[in-house]
Amino acid sequence: MKTRILHFVLFFLFLIFRTFLLGTAEGAAMRPAETVWGELETASTTDSWIFYGQAGDRVIIASTKLSGTMTGTYLKLYPPDGSAVETSNLGGIGINHQIQKTGLYTITVESHARFGTGNYDLTMVKVPGPVSCPSDLDGGTIFPAQTLSGTIHSPSDLDAYHFYGQAGDRVLIGSTKTSGTMTGTYLKLYPPDGDAEAGSLGGIGIDHQLKKTGLYTITVESHAHFGTGGYDISLTKIPSTPRAGIYTPVPSDKSSVAACGESLVWDYVPGANGYDVFFGKDVDRPLALIGDDVPFPTVGIPDIEMDEIYYWHVVARAADGNVFGPYWWFRAGRACHLLSVNKVGSGQCLITDSFGKIRCGSNCEASYDVGTAISLTVMPDDNSIFAGWGGDADCGDGSVSINDNTQCVAICNLRSPVVPPPVQGNPKIAVAPKSLNFGKVPAGQASEARYVTIKNTGAADLVVSSITITGTNASEFGQTNDCSMIPKGSSCTIAITFYPMTPFQKKSATMSIVSNDPKKPFVSVKLMGQNPPPKVSASPKSVNFGKVTVGSTSVIKMVTIKNTGISDLIIGGVSISGSHASEFSQTNDCAILPMGNTCTAAVTFTPTSTG
Repeated sequence: MKTRILHFVLFFLFLIFRTFLLGTAEGAAMRPAETVWGELETASTTDSWIFYGQAGDRVIIASTKLSGTMTGTYLKLYPPDGSAVETSNLGGIGINHQIQKTGLYTITVESHARFGTGNYDLTMVKVPGPVSCPSDLDGGTIFPAQTLSGTIHSPSDLDAYHFYGQAGDRVLIGSTKTSGTMTGTYLKLYPPDGDAEAGSLGGIGIDHQLKKTGLYTITVESHAHFGTGGYDISLTKIPSTPRAGIYTPVPSDKSSVAACGESLVWDYVPGANGYDVFFGKDVDRPLALIGDDVPFPTVGIPDIEMDEIYYWHVVARAADGNVFGPYWWFRAGRACHLLSVNKVGSGQCLITDSFGKIRCGSNCEASYDVGTAISLTVMPDDNSIFAGWGGDADCGDGSVSINDNTQCVAICNLRSPVVPPPVQGNPKIAVAPKSLNFGKVPAGQASEARYVTIKNTGAADLVVSSITITGTNASEFGQTNDCSMIPKGSSCTIAITFYPMTPFQKKSATMSIVSNDPKKPFVSVKLMGQNPPPKVSASPKSVNFGKVTVGSTSVIKMVTIKNTGISDLIIGGVSISGSHASEFSQTNDCAILPMGNTCTAAVTFTPTSTG
């Protein structure tokens, strides 16, 4: 029999009221970084827990006796194919093992030597893998020069932290007990590939030179898995410069999201030429690939279920070696989807929805719960006429049922449009390309023009009545064209430019073409681009003036500031701070630095006292 206790307080209730708290699930799924509790009711009882692993993953599994007549627990680890035991704890309190196969592994728990009964706890950490879980939020990313705190909630509890390191870096990792019954903490350090590297050997820290490059994992446990309590942990890395990695996830790790048109976002990785994104529940199955070599550090969140926990993981593709990101997780909140409404044509119309969320005009999109039925109403002014709906298939009659993100387009024309003379046959529009990606363009600068061609492949004149750009970033895209009436077999061109403004982010819009093609009166072209931010660097990172006589002024030291990004770097000021700031001064010629440009700050030191 087994149970899952989600809060530390319930652990004490478990010991007192176990009759009420114990469940009867056999082979329950176990999250990485999670502690679970169970009871062996007879000497012959065997409990089992399952988790998904990949060949090469390292699993650290700990279990301790909490009460009863048994002397301890005996753990065995079975591979996915049902073959013989892959490893066991040989009567100890845990397993530390690099698994050999990929699939659903099973941990079995029995009383040591099949003697006695009692309660036990069980914790499992997987490297690489998530370093926290919903029932134990301790763990996460630790940066050089940072100190964090956590709690060992149960004797088998294993907390985990990760950081990026490079072969040759030296790391100093310290941890001390701050409260509780445990005698201290024991640290272990694991490299990116799940191999074993270093441990604190019962001391209070690790002093170690890294052998490999990538995402390292530190585990924290109570010394000899005895007792519980609070601790702190600190990391010093030499050199202290943060190493290349995948940082700043959105949604943030351990957060809750509403899932309304949300996207997964992370920091750009220098040198990356694409990203692979994996997403899923990561308990009894692998994460699914939802983004294959995506060009930008963002991808939309797939459909998710309310109150479920989802994990995600990013791999940056780079010529000098892939960069593997941490495993992050979030809780899914209310499930909903986005309805966007655009207007095309030369007329003027007001569009509203039956819930009062959309008034387009000013507000042209809103989020709704899944399954919501929405009625869209179009009100043309006196000089306009509503010519019908375009966009997604469900928009045809203005009644939309929200089961996915939906885009509807209202065609609103003037009452007296230009009507071509009657001809035999119909026009037929062909537009190429159907999407344009301008790539990276500095903020405040115009891209080179990209071109879209409209061709009439039909048997009558094609009349283009309007070409408009709509969408979230419509104002940052512009177009000029020579298109009005296109005889059969002829074509015209549209020149589109991208002029991005802040904020720095991925930009998109839709260019809509309205014509008299009876089968395709509305054609859309997707427009995309990005304006990456500027990036500041300074050289050197420190200035040493050496020995200077009190009251004298040192020689001038120069610091060069450079914009290594794409957009213009605006320097609002250069200042000196610190306990002796008044003894240093600087002058500079820094204001606006275009990409690749530099400026200099001249720094002097005038000491006012010895020391």
